[in-house]
Amino acid sequence: MKYFKDTNNSIFSFEEDGTQDNLIKQSMTAMTQQEVDLAINPPLTEAEVAELQANAWKVSREAAYDKEVNQLDQLWHDIDAGLLGDLAKTGYFYLGRKSVKDAHPKPV
Repeated sequence: MKYFKDTNNSIFSFEEDGTQDNLIKQSMTAMTQQEVDLAINPPLTEAEVAELQANAWKVSREAAYDKEVNQLDQLWHDIDAGLLGDLAKTGYFYLGRKSVKDAHPKPV
């Protein structure tokens, strides 16, 4: 593709093979690859950088957690082992997971 911008800085793309050259107006300016890259991936604003820095801990924490399905399985095993008390084995979460585990047992 080749890229052009008009006087309003609107960007237009055309086929590289010249089949659309008749659509390129004289008022349009050819864009360099660097201009195209900046248009597609503009640099972050100061506010965006500040927000990313302020929330960096969230990203780190989310990456460090195990998958949700594994966390739920860990919770189920804790309940099954009685770590949360015997009443936890009567709740919807435990009984629902137990029914699936019983219906689809892990091969030994």
